[in-house]
Amino acid sequence: MKYFQSAMVVMLMLCVTITNAQYQKYIEKADDEYEDGDYSSARKQIEKLKKTATKKLSFNNPYNAIGLVKEAKINVGLGELVSVMKPLEEAIAMSEEVNGTESAEHAFILMEASEVLISYGNYLLAGKYIEKATQAFEASGSLIEDIKAALDVQRAQVLSGKGFYSQAIELVDNQTDYYLKRAMSNEGDKDDIEERKEEFAKMMIVKANSLRHMGDYQSADSAFITNLQWVDDNLKKTHLLWARNAFLNAKLLEENGLAVEAQAKLYEDAYVQAIRKYDLSHNTVM
Repeated sequence: MKYFQSAMVVMLMLCVTITNAQYQKYIEKADDEYEDGDYSSARKQIEKLKKTATKKLSFNNPYNAIGLVKEAKINVGLGELVSVMKPLEEAIAMSEEVNGTESAEHAFILMEASEVLISYGNYLLAGKYIEKATQAFEASGSLIEDIKAALDVQRAQVLSGKGFYSQAIELVDNQTDYYLKRAMSNEGDKDDIEERKEEFAKMMIVKANSLRHMGDYQSADSAFITNLQWVDDNLKKTHLLWARNAFLNAKLLEENGLAVEAQAKLYEDAYVQAIRKYDLSHNTVM
């Protein structure tokens, strides 16, 4: 989600007149530490952000709204699940006050909050936030294609998480050609290109995992294998999405008593690829 994190910071920079490079630095450092699975260090950066922003802007400000969402996200990573909803609710309320409910800034807050809730497992509320985010993006005239794509990924994850597997697969199938073409486009910088490829891979993982939950193990296995090859070709085997796909494929085989040697190899490869790049505390490694 680096593209959207950066976009949110840029929008806030346009709206706040004081020097903001320091705030951006804290946010970017927290994001980097989070991506590596170093949640404790990420939390320290967010605490620095909140302390600095509160001192200069009072507690209710756009940066603290971002900080509170990221605090909730970090708490999920740390397994502190009782400390997730409070900062999220505070972030949404603060954003409504300082950004307004029809602003792009508030839409980005809702969008990241829905990402947190998907990780947390509260798919019902995540779905509500996705729709509110969509409405805010539309009201602010900022519902560009890249944002629509990210929202579709979240919708598919929510549908599958709620057990609506057929609907999740239908959403993915209806958009596959478009998102594949989009993923293979070289338009934009390196981060933009990688973001589009990640979104396509996530959509394909949702489909494969939905098939797994539906009990269609042959179609699911085929989808997982195809995904592994696509991620290896386009994002590399070292990418965290490869490890996640391999892990879910191994679970499929284990659940159905299939290919014992293959499932052991997939579990091993998923773990090895994950720890090569990420801390042992990272969600996917765990």
